[in-house]
Amino acid sequence: MIRRNAILNSIRQGASIILPLISFPYLTRVLQSGNYGKVAFGASIVSYFSLLAALGVQTYSIREGSRIREDKEKITEFANQVFTINMQATLIAYTLLCFMLIAWDMEHDIRLIIAIQSVGIICATLGAEWIPAIYEEYLYITVRSIGIQIISLVCIFIFVKKKEDYLIYILITACTSVMTCIVNRLYSRKYIKLKLILKPDYAKHLKPVIILFANSMMITIYLNSDITMLGIFKGETDVGIYKVAVQIYTVVKSVLNAMVVVAIPKISAHLERKDFSAYGKLASDMLRALFVLTFPALTGLFMLSRNIIYIVGGEGYLSAVAPLRILCFALFAAVVGNFCVNAILITNRKEKEALIATVISAALNVILNLIFIPAMGYRGAAFTTLIAEVVVMALLAFFSRDVFTYKGKRGEFIPVAFGIFGIIGACLIIDRFGLEIVLDTVLKILVSVLIYFGIYFITSSVWRKIQ
Repeated sequence: MIRRNAILNSIRQGASIILPLISFPYLTRVLQSGNYGKVAFGASIVSYFSLLAALGVQTYSIREGSRIREDKEKITEFANQVFTINMQATLIAYTLLCFMLIAWDMEHDIRLIIAIQSVGIICATLGAEWIPAIYEEYLYITVRSIGIQIISLVCIFIFVKKKEDYLIYILITACTSVMTCIVNRLYSRKYIKLKLILKPDYAKHLKPVIILFANSMMITIYLNSDITMLGIFKGETDVGIYKVAVQIYTVVKSVLNAMVVVAIPKISAHLERKDFSAYGKLASDMLRALFVLTFPALTGLFMLSRNIIYIVGGEGYLSAVAPLRILCFALFAAVVGNFCVNAILITNRKEKEALIATVISAALNVILNLIFIPAMGYRGAAFTTLIAEVVVMALLAFFSRDVFTYKGKRGEFIPVAFGIFGIIGACLIIDRFGLEIVLDTVLKILVSVLIYFGIYFITSSVWRKIQ
């Protein structure tokens, strides 16, 4: 089941890369860096209010709901209580958003962008994505996600034709959120019919939810403050360039993180049964798989960064190569940090430790952004993100040591190292042929994948025999 769900979630995340990468080059060229920067800036502002509305309910609901999902009465009562708390948080978020739009002296079109993008806030709450996740309905989640993304993609190519159409693009994304919400509510009724209740058990749910919210808020601050500050200190063009690098980095990271997401219900179930042996084995296997996949991913992304930026954004976005290459080194830290938070600390109900780590990292990132962004622009933003990711990974690994010990084997990462050298060598050799950029990129990817896994499996087999 874990393997099947991991494959499905990886397919979904893969589609979330491929489909946006089809529209992404089109949008960056049509909207141009200025208008694309406006859209990115508005999204960075809305993300803070989205986080307040979410209030950590998604993670908390999956963790706790997975433990009681077989008890219809308990899971229904639990779901209605957290849904009510979620709706109340959403109302607060919209109130604060309205106040900000009135009080902040900003351009009219930026204000309109933020208002339209905020539709996603209420849709996320009403959609209750955590219900199908509790029941590990990843086939439904995958089919729904890909289907709606395809509809959105078609609409973008039909209706977004010139740089002034950035509002149409935002309306399309808002409609995508509405469609996802409606489909989720209809599907989730097979398990739970959500309703608001008058007196949710705040004493039971609010403390862990707020701690998870604070943790998510700190993560958002240290991941999004760079875009917000770039918009304030440098302007929309710098935001547009940096956003291209971040977008590519984020989708690669999301695919790798997909394996962790699908394992959370199973890990929670092992811990509920106090089957610590199964828990330790599953967590160790997951971390090992992340090591095996993350290192070649960041190596390939670094070697192909110029090609990818050119294909995605065109010549006008080649300045994004530098921040993307810096962010490549943050990929490993980000993936391991996500594993420590979601697979270890939160499933063991150690969200306080996760919060401490992210508060420290968020504070450090904001301070460094204030120093480096005015001086270095988008390069400084990427550098501060790298530092934040490394610091939070180190802190999270330190806090995880009491509840998880990695059960690795001696020399098991030697095949990974040989495989990485294979990727670098393959890319450098193909460079000498001077191929057309798309053909060059495709060939490098295919050859690198074949060489890496070929070297990895052969070296692993030889190493096992030597031992």
